[in-house]
Amino acid sequence: MLILWKYSVVPPSKVALLPDANSARLPAPLLSLVDHYWGQFFGCDCQLIRRPPSPYLLTRAAQPGLWALTCGGGWVVAPPNDACDNGRSQIADCFQPDQLPTQEQLQQLHQTGMIASPYGPAVIFLHRAPAARVLIDPAIRLLCDNDHAAVAAFAAATGSLPWSLAEPDGWLQIFGYFCAEELVATCGVRLWGDLLAEIYVDTAPAHRRCGYGKAVTAAALQWIQTATPYYAESVVELTNQPSLRLMQSLGFTPYGYLVTAG
Repeated sequence: MLILWKYSVVPPSKVALLPDANSARLPAPLLSLVDHYWGQFFGCDCQLIRRPPSPYLLTRAAQPGLWALTCGGGWVVAPPNDACDNGRSQIADCFQPDQLPTQEQLQQLHQTGMIASPYGPAVIFLHRAPAARVLIDPAIRLLCDNDHAAVAAFAAATGSLPWSLAEPDGWLQIFGYFCAEELVATCGVRLWGDLLAEIYVDTAPAHRRCGYGKAVTAAALQWIQTATPYYAESVVELTNQPSLRLMQSLGFTPYGYLVTAG
């Protein structure tokens, strides 16, 4: 369902207690829409997304693998459908009220075969208001079929990409930042359902901390909010501090916290 940002940072062994993710900075109508979206995703009453009994384990998951979400307080947890009663109990023990599971807990579940390789804990970010209109740098443009060579070089520098120019597969647009004809940063926009446009940003290692990632993301964000009916979303692991700072600098607000595996 989601394109999830990874970053090569050693995860902390302990994670602080959760603040309330649903701050007043997110408007109530937006929260209601996104709660409904996640209720449909989990196959449960959307009211449970807001303040579930913790942990609320679904009897049967609507999605494959492990999915767990909290918006501050309790967790909604969808264990793998093939998990035994003991496995479900061990999974539930990882998702206590007002706490994030540690990497050690998640890895133990993985090593015992209860879940696939885990991702998270991660922050689900939403953009709460129309982005300020900015002058788009002429070095930023939409990628096209003529950019296959530049994309191949970019992929070699950054690792595998979740999108492909040859097979868009749900990607609405891919924005690129070019320096002297070299593709140095990209921001892909992918649609999920009829509500959320998720962004995925990456910058070539040799060009990080130059502002290219922020500039291309701002361009994509402005396009989402002026040319589409969707709300911008991004999902970033807590260990990915540069991307967390980027989202906050662009006006994104945390909606909740996500853990998934498989």
